Amino acid sequence: MTDNTVLCIGLDAACFEQITPLVEQGDMPNLERLLDQGVSGPLVTTTPPWTPSAWPSITTGTTPWTHGIYDFYDHTGEQPQLVSARDLHVPYLWDYLDAAGETPIVVNVPVTHPIYRMSGSVVPGYLAPEGSDVLIDGEPSPQSTLAEDYRIYARKTDTREETIAENERLVESRVTVAETLADRHDWSFMMVQFQRTDAIFHTMGHDSDAVRRVYRAVDRAIGRLLALVDDDATVIVVSDHGIHEYERTFRCNTWLRDRGQLQTAAESERHSWGETTKPTADGTDGAPSTVDRLLGASLTALRRVGLTPQRADKALSVVGLAEPIRRLLPDELILNAADHVDWSASEAYCRSVSSLGIRCNVDGRDPDGVIPAEQFEEVREELISALRAVRAPDGEPVFETVYDRHDRHGSDVPNERSAPDIVFRPNRMAWKVTDVVREPVFEETDEFSHTYEGLFVATGPSIDPADDVELDATAVAPLVLQSFGYRPAPVMDGTVPPKIRNATALTQVPEPGEHSYLSGAVGDDAGTVTDRLEQLGYLE
Repeated sequence: MTDNTVLCIGLDAACFEQITPLVEQGDMPNLERLLDQGVSGPLVTTTPPWTPSAWPSITTGTTPWTHGIYDFYDHTGEQPQLVSARDLHVPYLWDYLDAAGETPIVVNVPVTHPIYRMSGSVVPGYLAPEGSDVLIDGEPSPQSTLAEDYRIYARKTDTREETIAENERLVESRVTVAETLADRHDWSFMMVQFQRTDAIFHTMGHDSDAVRRVYRAVDRAIGRLLALVDDDATVIVVSDHGIHEYERTFRCNTWLRDRGQLQTAAESERHSWGETTKPTADGTDGAPSTVDRLLGASLTALRRVGLTPQRADKALSVVGLAEPIRRLLPDELILNAADHVDWSASEAYCRSVSSLGIRCNVDGRDPDGVIPAEQFEEVREELISALRAVRAPDGEPVFETVYDRHDRHGSDVPNERSAPDIVFRPNRMAWKVTDVVREPVFEETDEFSHTYEGLFVATGPSIDPADDVELDATAVAPLVLQSFGYRPAPVMDGTVPPKIRNATALTQVPEPGEHSYLSGAVGDDAGTVTDRLEQLGYLE
């Protein structure tokens, strides 16, 4: 055990594109102080740049191709399951610290459930089922032990003001829990993550006042966290990706269908894990909402006259009436008017709006595989060439990069059945690449979604002063270990940039032992979590 203290603050989706105006306007004085005192720069995130793959890269020091989480869902079983800590193939950085005799406090960090016995405290965050058990000073406890009204996810709200207030309440609850745990037991490493910095953009991104108020709340929380540490502590602020407004949509599965490589089955379940794009505003538990009733009646009426929603959607597109009519329909009806992927009959498909990749359906490897194994490489090469050539009607390339996962990362990767075969990066990160199968292939959008550049700020005695530098997401865990006097663990992919690498001699960190999960089956209350993913646009 060392005498060092490290405070790591996670701001989901924070980036200089969004933060700089707020700092300049005086809305984030505590973050501004850290920026003035320390080293800062963009944090380059993972591919894809989403919460479930990026935060594990930050907290393990490894890429998705090492830790094994590529998207919100794991596909190794018969049915897709929301990812959890069980899907990680490497230890968290606090596992190493625990083995070294340090005591961690971890609050609201995504993909940290179910808990397991270790020193310190862990309060699971995003993707954990609401009500998941927490670890307090090494002992499992109900979530309600933290506070009677503590929640991972936002409550349903009816007005703009209620929504903003709920975001502010969740922010405050994270720092309150951190303060409570800091009083309960000694600690040397604390990591607190704030998810609302991302959620407010997904839900109210065009409301600049709402964004400002939530970020102000986060800055107040940063001030309270800084009050927990002495001046000689190391403070690190990181985000898992950036965020900005997208401009266009590319319907990848529609494109694959038009190439003859994806088959649809209109009456089948589109996904077994998410059937609508957003929760309805007037729905209640156990009772169909107005939209649900409208949806059922509309679909029934269409079928009575022999017109499926799919045929209606295509016909309206031909005569130029699809978009005006779509604007009058609820999202659920639009989605159910889309064709459904016949997974067992398709050669290739995009699994989700967050996958940023294509999975091929290979005989002998995938259930109901249709591509002969000897043709797999040829199919990948043809698809990669075709994707690189995709252009919008105005000639803009849809993709900046398209590559073969097998060439760059290998075929034998953790949780291989969850991994894409072809990986792509949209041009300017201005394109939403969706799995929904309906016309047209190209469309405009003004949704907010992710970019590849988050941010990091670091200050303290273990951080060498330097001009602004760029940091990779996988370098955060090695940077924390450096702050405790340790070299990166052998499994870690990231390294600390030479500009901020401390010259002090570093020792090898002890390897953590095996652990057994104490509670929280992966599928518990998955519907609640799925609702949140749909609300934020991660599922369609």
